[in-house]
Amino acid sequence: MKIAVIGATGPTGQLFVQQALAKGHHVTALVRSPEKLGLTDPKLTLVVGDVYQTEDVAKTVIGQDAVFIALGTGKKASKSSIRADGTRQVVQVLAAAGEKPKLVVLSSLGVGESKKQYAFYWNGLLWFMLRHAFRDHTDQEAIVRASGLRWAILRPTFMNDKAGQGRPKATPAPQSVKIRASVPRADVAAYALRVIEQPDGLPQAVALTAS
Repeated sequence: MKIAVIGATGPTGQLFVQQALAKGHHVTALVRSPEKLGLTDPKLTLVVGDVYQTEDVAKTVIGQDAVFIALGTGKKASKSSIRADGTRQVVQVLAAAGEKPKLVVLSSLGVGESKKQYAFYWNGLLWFMLRHAFRDHTDQEAIVRASGLRWAILRPTFMNDKAGQGRPKATPAPQSVKIRASVPRADVAAYALRVIEQPDGLPQAVALTAS
C-alpha cells in the first residue's frame, strides 16, 4: 500500500513509519526536519515542507491509499491548533483532488464521548492538565467526522516508550476502560497500521489501552 504520514517525526509517527516500511509499504512523509526522522529506505519518500502549506500537503497525500495523522506538540502542553489545522489541510486537499483514501488519526482518550469511558473523577484533572491538546483534538475529530472519508479515530491513554507487547486493547464508547493502563507507543503505531491494512471496518473511534 501507499501510505502518507503527517507528523512522521513525532515519537508515534516515527514508529509507524518504521513498522510500515518493515511490512513492505511505500511511505510518503511530510517533514520539516528530515534529520529528525533518521531513516532512509527505497520505499520512503520525504516531502520537506510544512503542514500549513497546501502545496506541501498535496505532494504528500495525493495518490495515496491511506493517510495517517499523528500531529502534536511533543511533550509540551502548549496552546496549539496544529492538530486541527493540519487535519483540515489534508481533508481540503483531498476534497479538491476528488480523492478518498482511508484517514486514520491519532487523538487521545478523554476527547469526545471517550471521556465517559473512565471514572468521572479523572475528567477534571485530565482536562485541566491537557486542556489545550484536548480542545485541539476535539476540533480535529469534528473535521475527520465531517470529511466524507473512511476514517478511524484512535484514542490511546497515556503512552510509554516500552517495547511493544502485542495488540493493544481497543474499546469503543461507551464501554469503560482503565485510564491508568498506559500503552506502548509501538503498539499504538501497530494498531494504526492494522486498521489501514484491513479491507473494511471503517469508520470507528476507539480507546486504546494496554491489553
